[in-house]
Amino acid sequence: MYKIKSNIINVTLDTKIGYNLLKKRFDNTVIMYHGVSEKSSPYNKRHTIKKDFIKHLLFLNKHCNIISLNQFFNKEFKKDKVNVALTFDDGYWNNFSIAKPILEEMKLPATFFITGINKTNENFLWADFVDILAKSELKKNIYLDELNFELRNNSYYLKNSEQALHQIIKHEKAEYETKISLYNNLSHQEKSIILNEENKEFWKLMTDNEIIETAKSKFIDIQSHGFYHNNLGTINLASALKEGVESKNYLENLTQKKVDTIGFPDGSYSKNFLDEIEKFGISKFTAAEGFLFDFEREDNRILDRKGMYDVGKAHNQIFNAIKNY
Repeated sequence: MYKIKSNIINVTLDTKIGYNLLKKRFDNTVIMYHGVSEKSSPYNKRHTIKKDFIKHLLFLNKHCNIISLNQFFNKEFKKDKVNVALTFDDGYWNNFSIAKPILEEMKLPATFFITGINKTNENFLWADFVDILAKSELKKNIYLDELNFELRNNSYYLKNSEQALHQIIKHEKAEYETKISLYNNLSHQEKSIILNEENKEFWKLMTDNEIIETAKSKFIDIQSHGFYHNNLGTINLASALKEGVESKNYLENLTQKKVDTIGFPDGSYSKNFLDEIEKFGISKFTAAEGFLFDFEREDNRILDRKGMYDVGKAHNQIFNAIKNY
């Protein structure tokens, strides 16, 4: 097991954070991580560097009350503390290989929101291969159906437009078949260059066996992130419900534990989905970076989450995640 000893004991963070804690300027917060990697990702800022992750946990464990997501839903708070729940999206392999041992050694609870994508032929997220493809500059133009996207400033944009490929897929063409079509337009050589073992820390997802092993941890709860990582508020309701049920069944069969919570991919959902999926045993939900609808502020079924990203120093990452002004 990875040992947390002298390399983290003397960690200090900016006194501004301590001051703001004393002044009650931080909120009870559900924190949203994605990956935890040995080094900074050259492709995106979704992965937190391990050394910063350890600093986060040390600080939060010392100054806040870290509780499980279920406890957060139940409002099992310490009144004199900032209460924090830790969540991880996407089910990256590095959650298993890096985050899990650290959480276990520090005896801290966390929820891992996991997709079912590793049950398909493509064990990766569409956004990762697009990010890696853009940074590799292998293709100056890629095509999605009849649409032509050109590479500009390390991202793909619709030709003669400011519309980004990421936004079109998330909000207009969110079906999984669209993403696979995009991937299948790449050559075998291009695929092998993008999804190689050297980069696996930044794109590889957990296998079934790794999910099973993670579920055995008394500190980690496995819950749903949808089956295909589709934006559940963009695809039609029937498809969204099918995906939610498939994800629940898949994870429950693997872990032999109850799955009753969905962490929405890209924070996308609809009121109808919340109401209908409850009939299938999913009754708790987490948004991402803000609620979409006014009703949610009074709806105890859904919690917002604040993202932790690899931007700036560790103390600023914490400050930006749990500030309330």
